[in-house]
Amino acid sequence: MLICIVGFNFVVSGQDYVDSIRTKVINVKSIRDLDKLAFNFCDTFSVEMTGLYPILKTLPTLKDDSTIVKTFLIKNGFTQVDWGTGNWGKGPRFIFIKYVKGNCSCKIFKKYYFNQKQKDNSVDLRITERIICNSDKFMDD
Repeated sequence: MLICIVGFNFVVSGQDYVDSIRTKVINVKSIRDLDKLAFNFCDTFSVEMTGLYPILKTLPTLKDDSTIVKTFLIKNGFTQVDWGTGNWGKGPRFIFIKYVKGNCSCKIFKKYYFNQKQKDNSVDLRITERIICNSDKFMDD
């Protein structure tokens, strides 16, 4: 019985730690600014980058869609192990890609947010990319 209680406390403490990781938002003025960013992909962090893309009126086709941030991981020897896409409450699409290297794991989320309603009742789209490394944090946490 005591073992179960100790194990439960460990799980709760671990969950509190994951939930306490705050997402840092970085506004990138140009793609060249990305080269100035330095990440240790084996640290635990969450960063969302804005300004990478212009506001769009329509979604690109999924087969032509990709992420910019993945190039950092590939250059650092990470391998893609999972991916997915879907709709979500804040926008019409997100793309998920997971990369690993040894014990280090990073997830990238490219998120299409609904932005502003236009005169023709359509909604334009704001796009960000979020990288979460070594955490169970989800794209909206």
